[in-house]
Amino acid sequence: MKNWVTAKEIAGIGGLSKHPTNVNRLARKEKWIFREIQGVQGGGYEYSFSSLPLEVQTEYLLKHSEELKVNKENNDSNQQTMIESAWNVLASATFEQEKRAERRFQAVVKVARLVENKIPLMKAFEQVVALYATDSNDETISKGSLKRWWYKVKTHPQGIWLPLLLDRTERDNSCRWADISDKAWAFFCADYLRKSKPKFSVCYYRLTLAAEENDWTIPSLSSLKRKFYNEFTEAEIALARGGEHELRELTAPQIRTVMDLEAYEIVNGDGYQHNVFVDWYEDGRPPIRPKTWFWQDVRTRRILSYCVDDSENGDQIRQATLRMIKQYGIPKTILMDNTRAASDKQTTQQRKRGKRQTAGIKIDGMFDRLGIKVIRTLVFKGRGNGRAKPIERAFKRDSLPAYVDGDARLEAFFTGWSVTEKTEDYQFKKGVNKALFLEILEQGVRLWNDKAGRETELGQGIFSADQLWARDYAQTRQTFATEEQLRQLMMLGESTKVDKHGRFTLKAGYVLNNQKNVYEAQALIGGNVGSVIVRYDPDDLHGTVHIYDQNGVYLCNGECVEKIAFNSEEGARVQKRLINEQRRITKKMVDNHEKLSEHEMAQYRKQFEQSAADFVEPAEKQAFSWTQFADGNTVKTIKLDHELETETEEQNTLSFEQDLFNGLKQVQK
Repeated sequence: MKNWVTAKEIAGIGGLSKHPTNVNRLARKEKWIFREIQGVQGGGYEYSFSSLPLEVQTEYLLKHSEELKVNKENNDSNQQTMIESAWNVLASATFEQEKRAERRFQAVVKVARLVENKIPLMKAFEQVVALYATDSNDETISKGSLKRWWYKVKTHPQGIWLPLLLDRTERDNSCRWADISDKAWAFFCADYLRKSKPKFSVCYYRLTLAAEENDWTIPSLSSLKRKFYNEFTEAEIALARGGEHELRELTAPQIRTVMDLEAYEIVNGDGYQHNVFVDWYEDGRPPIRPKTWFWQDVRTRRILSYCVDDSENGDQIRQATLRMIKQYGIPKTILMDNTRAASDKQTTQQRKRGKRQTAGIKIDGMFDRLGIKVIRTLVFKGRGNGRAKPIERAFKRDSLPAYVDGDARLEAFFTGWSVTEKTEDYQFKKGVNKALFLEILEQGVRLWNDKAGRETELGQGIFSADQLWARDYAQTRQTFATEEQLRQLMMLGESTKVDKHGRFTLKAGYVLNNQKNVYEAQALIGGNVGSVIVRYDPDDLHGTVHIYDQNGVYLCNGECVEKIAFNSEEGARVQKRLINEQRRITKKMVDNHEKLSEHEMAQYRKQFEQSAADFVEPAEKQAFSWTQFADGNTVKTIKLDHELETETEEQNTLSFEQDLFNGLKQVQK
């Protein structure tokens, strides 16, 4: 037995804190006997085992005592036979029997360890019973049962205690499951195992109705529930009711260490939409919920920079990045999602979505020009992987949002943590002042970074993110960008062609009234320059632009000579978003109007029925035909009238003769 133990060795036992720091604090308060640890880098203290509280000593002995092993090479054949026979009995036991025997074995082993350390037997019984009584994860045991188990095994080797404590009674499980018809079982499984996740009780109610209709045999609700969860595993239920993404969530997350990383070696970022309405615009538009992009150091978990805007966009990410590298240098690696804003080609060409440029001039994004490696997180079944980025944990409601959205000054504009948790006095038409919100956001980030007791690998429940950053960042070597490089990084790039007059247009600013901004470079007039790279300030599209050749060599400046489109890319982007939103809303409104199909319309059209009036006979019917004859150089057409079939045969003959006579008479004329 060890005579000296460290705070780390006894942390979490006997009612002590799980954190060694708190154990050391308690040791100083209760004046435990201690001494310095020899031969350990960094120093430290260890405590005399005899000076520890009795409950700590007891639990330490129970958890760290070595179990005796069965000596299979025992020369005593009788004892060896007894051991083999006992373990053969254990091998034939059921799972429930073995589980109960294991529980009894652990209890008597604890008694044995206490007795070995000179604790009286009756006192040992009391200590073990008290230990099980205070352990919420285990069932309590009585002192009488513990005595009976102890006296049953104390004279035998510890190697056969487990089979000796085996309960010979076995529960009858033959009638555990109630009868259910095969069709009824298949009906229930098909109803319950759906992506809409219906409730078990509702599906059971539908089963009872179907059983009455089809004369099925079904058990009670509780019996059916036991049968169901015995037949299906948790993974099967997750796949059937939640899909592959929910099944994937059952897999334990990968445990990764940051001990091998340097501070500022890997930076991860993500956007967070605040649950607060803010009067963001000054033109009277309704308030919005702004979105902030955060950059966080992976090793220390400290938030390094942020940028807040009305939506997540490439300009916002670039602005937050520039603030970060201006203050802390250029990181080696960036970890981020594969969202549309994060895949903006002005930010980086290292993307996994959208069309990649395969021809023409490739414009390097900001990350590419800085030599930063971009790692994209996996998107599975249309949903992101929050486990891949540590910053996702900072967005929990009791973390960073508690210091910003939960601020008392924002109470009247708070929307609630979710759609189902809106506050009673929720007012979406009112928003907090923009300046006040930005002030609270800055204070919230500072408070979150300064919060001590971080439950991280490096925080150990003691340090804050600021303390870890101050300690580790000071030991790194960083590369900083010059002011000229930062100015160039602020500019965006676009490939275009210069005509013989030295003029060109840019897609930046978009199109207004079917026209774009026109720029002119006098130094390129009359030259056969062709394609160039133009870098511009996104906030001043009507100002000076800088022209480079395809190899990145600076050529000259250009001026905007026809200021037609927007003066700022931000304004153009906002305007385009408004136009697209208006088009989307209008199209949705048109589509939502109730329309009938062709088949439905045919049902409602007026149907005309044939009435008796359609079959009324006229007083007289006549048929007509046309005949032609030659009259000199002309051909004349005459109408020959005939009596209908209603006339008699004699009348038909007379009519024919009369018609012939009249025709000849006309010819003679």
